[in-house]
Amino acid sequence: MDQATTSIEVANPPILGNIETKQLSKKQQKKMAKMARWLEGRKEKRIIEKARRKEKRAQLHATGVVIPKPVKKTMASSNCKIRVAVDMAYEDKMDERLIRNTIAQLNYCYAANRRAANPMQYYIINFNGFTKTIFESNKNNQNWDAYIVPDRLEDLWQKDEIVYLCAESETDIEVLDPGKVYVIGGLIDHNRYKGFCYEKAVANGFSTARLPIDKYMKMNSRKVLTINHVFEILLRFSETNSWIEALKVIPKRKGITFINSESAEENEPQDEDTGEKATLEDVSNGENSNNTPNC
Repeated sequence: MDQATTSIEVANPPILGNIETKQLSKKQQKKMAKMARWLEGRKEKRIIEKARRKEKRAQLHATGVVIPKPVKKTMASSNCKIRVAVDMAYEDKMDERLIRNTIAQLNYCYAANRRAANPMQYYIINFNGFTKTIFESNKNNQNWDAYIVPDRLEDLWQKDEIVYLCAESETDIEVLDPGKVYVIGGLIDHNRYKGFCYEKAVANGFSTARLPIDKYMKMNSRKVLTINHVFEILLRFSETNSWIEALKVIPKRKGITFINSESAEENEPQDEDTGEKATLEDVSNGENSNNTPNC
């Protein structure tokens, strides 16, 4: 859905230093410089926060307080049985750079799921070829608690189980059904294949749906979200059962306003690391490009 059928990101985002600035306009270079400053600021904040946490742990340890290590749940032990699959059947529609960006967004999804008290059932399907080779070349991508398979949608589930998330769908998601599998198209296309995932879903007889963005908020920009934002919205809804809470995942830069919100502060969207890092692709491709698929 410009949103639901969107893209993903987590591992290592594109590096600004690798972008050919000679090919960028002055406006794009300014945008890139601003992003570089933002990244540096985030880095400094993380160093400070890490030092604070370390100092606090040391103080607690000195007073004899035992700090238990957090135990992360696996998908198998999770109380959440909602299934979300990223369909990676679009390798032939992307160049290497976009494939790497898509893999990065897969990592963002994985990181979010691992942080959850009750992770969703995370599938990466149609995972083959060059995409798989790049993914497996990173040792950090080994031993994931996720279902990563080469199989097609129709080989894994019955048609009546599949709900393909597409911006073009006229059906809003109301609840998440454990009996369904919610599919996000793993395609970053920069408008070249707008609606491609929707057409694929319809042609194969799959049900389609979109995130209920229009029902809960107004957005000044296009309703296209990264794969990881769509994933995190579904994850947040699985935790809170509230679309208002879930849609706060959408970054502030999207210019969103909640409809009938009781409090602007209460319904304030959040700029999470995953969303901001995803904007690196916007910088490298110009202000009108999106690091998102248009399925």
